[in-house]
Amino acid sequence: MYCNSGVTLLVEKWFETRYVRGLLQVRGHTYRYIGYIPGDTWVLKYHNLHEDINEYIHRVRDPVSGRVESEILTRSQFPVMSEVLDELEIISEGQ
Repeated sequence: MYCNSGVTLLVEKWFETRYVRGLLQVRGHTYRYIGYIPGDTWVLKYHNLHEDINEYIHRVRDPVSGRVESEILTRSQFPVMSEVLDELEIISEGQ
């Protein structure tokens, strides 16, 4: 996704499907969001790409100092895409 200010959000999602009593169910399995500011490296990451797919990683890189903060989230804490976009907007303000 490309935002008006040039900020970019890479979005990758993999889904699993199954039929239960004739109804199709779709569940997100693997996620990756990576936010970039023009002329910089990444500033925001959310993903569950490690060995344990129930371990959701949230990383924020300060675009000025380069300092990285990281935390592990549960599946229920993992944000929806609009929340990721909101956070990326806050990080990129003034850049």
